[in-house]
Amino acid sequence: MNAIAAVAHPDPYPYYTELVAHRPLHRDDAMGLWIAASAEAVRAVLTSDLCRVRPEAEPVPRLLLGSPAGDIFGQLVRMTDGPGHLPAKLAVSGHLGSMNPALIVQQGAACARRLGEEVEPARHADRVSDFAFRLPVYVVGSLLGFAPERLPELAVWTGDFVRGLSPASTPE
Repeated sequence: MNAIAAVAHPDPYPYYTELVAHRPLHRDDAMGLWIAASAEAVRAVLTSDLCRVRPEAEPVPRLLLGSPAGDIFGQLVRMTDGPGHLPAKLAVSGHLGSMNPALIVQQGAACARRLGEEVEPARHADRVSDFAFRLPVYVVGSLLGFAPERLPELAVWTGDFVRGLSPASTPE
């Protein structure tokens, strides 16, 4: 078993226990991944300057500089670690972190039902990807206070932005 297969395995816990006990931080060369398994290793990774969201000297990827996508990217709370983003990052993470987990589950289920009615992935297999990409936008958007009728528009904007990150994208 490996770290990717464990996610879908019916009982991954013996594998996880072995990782924590014997390989809390290691490189899986076959998969080309570093695996942090213990709480201490995960904490070390998440607090290391070597594992920042973006390199300090390059807050916006070079390929995006001067583009509309680069302008937006530079303002995103999650994409930058700089001091200018810290207040917004703390506000968003504080808001989401203060929520009752049961409310989050309830909101996620409501969004999944609504999106299922809109997209009908059970009836249209070609829409499963659309459902999968839009659901996180619906859930996070609703948790951040976006009105339900604005969620489809927010999902469109998010999709447009993501497509704009491609090196082949045009300014439009």
